[in-house]
Amino acid sequence: GLVRALVQVLSDRVGGLVGRGGLRGQYGLWLGALVTLGPLLTPNTAPRLVFANRGSFIYTRFLDSAWGWTCLLLVGFLLPAWLLGRGRGLGLGLSWALAVALRLGLATGLQLACLWGFGLLRDVTGSCFAQAEGGLLLIPEAGGQGACLGLPGREWRGYTLSGPCFLLTYASLVLLEELAPARALMGRPGPPHLDQAQASPKAQASPWQQDSPCEQPQACPRAQPQASTSLRLLFLLAASLLPLWSFLLLLSTIFFHSYTQKVAAAAVAQLCWRLTYGLWFRWAWSPGMPGAGNPGPHPQHRPPACVCGRAWDPARETRFYRE
Repeated sequence: GLVRALVQVLSDRVGGLVGRGGLRGQYGLWLGALVTLGPLLTPNTAPRLVFANRGSFIYTRFLDSAWGWTCLLLVGFLLPAWLLGRGRGLGLGLSWALAVALRLGLATGLQLACLWGFGLLRDVTGSCFAQAEGGLLLIPEAGGQGACLGLPGREWRGYTLSGPCFLLTYASLVLLEELAPARALMGRPGPPHLDQAQASPKAQASPWQQDSPCEQPQACPRAQPQASTSLRLLFLLAASLLPLWSFLLLLSTIFFHSYTQKVAAAAVAQLCWRLTYGLWFRWAWSPGMPGAGNPGPHPQHRPPACVCGRAWDPARETRFYRE
């Protein structure tokens, strides 16, 4: 139907976009531009906007759980793609699934460690204050952040990095990396079929006919089957987090934290991404990059080099698969 065709076209376009090799670096620059230039909009925004309230629905349901949403929708697409890809000859073994799980586990541990470090920095650099008529009163001997916050009317103030800016930046970069092989997981559109080549006298009189490894036209198998509409919808749902996280990142840079806190947090997120996906995962003793070596047609599922019964000459014509 129309909806199915629309989903297929949209998923192919989005899959081709996120799979571009140079997009990851450009997307990192885009996120950096949001963090560095977004605060310029702060003087032009009304302080009573719903987005200026940290307790609003969009922050409590999405921002505070950004990493959970990222992992949930990412696994919700990759797990069915792995299960279905095993039956479609994509060569997705158990090692592929373990590599995905290991990358996400390492990314989760890394972001938790960074957030813990932000809290430690706030504890080390902060001081305890109490509410007074003229403002805040410094309490020099509060006994640490825990003891300070345990007393009524006390608050702890210290320097820390912006957790939302770090989380949204890092989640966006990890999500884009893991969705890069999505188009191959869903099955690329097959080459055009050459249904009339069998009836063409010129094609039958080809000089390659005698030594052809595919003497019968039926020896050419079908093209790689395409993914179902439900799998494509799962991919689009996961990919929709990319613009949502960019929007929330822009709101965070406009309404919350100081400029240095936001820029430093985004820089830490970019560094974590560079050290893992840009450096470590490219080495042999690592989980590997998303799609490295897989997914792709398993050798026993690959169509032979034939053109409807004729040997394929890569220097003279394009390979076709017969329906």
